[in-house]
Amino acid sequence: GEWDAAQTLVSAKAPLGLKFVGGPQASLDVAQKSMDEQAKTLNEPFNLKLRFVKTNFGVVEDRAFNLKSRSDSFAGRSVVASVEYADVRESNRASILAAGGKESDP
Repeated sequence: GEWDAAQTLVSAKAPLGLKFVGGPQASLDVAQKSMDEQAKTLNEPFNLKLRFVKTNFGVVEDRAFNLKSRSDSFAGRSVVASVEYADVRESNRASILAAGGKESDP
């Protein structure tokens, strides 16, 4: 189901560098402004919605929905247009389906 939640940002870091924060163009100026804005909101609770869904593997987090919800909440406005899963190593769509999962599983 969907839950109302409050989450508090206690730290904001970019361990792989600002180029991964600055949007599709990897703008360092945009990235630095984003990090500066985040620093202003540390230790303040943000209200957001989180979703969990029942699958053949039990109840799991809808990571795509929750990532967008968290990002938009911390930004104070809609900043994420869409979220897509990336197939990485053993955690990919084919392995989920082979293990009995459904295409709609998050």
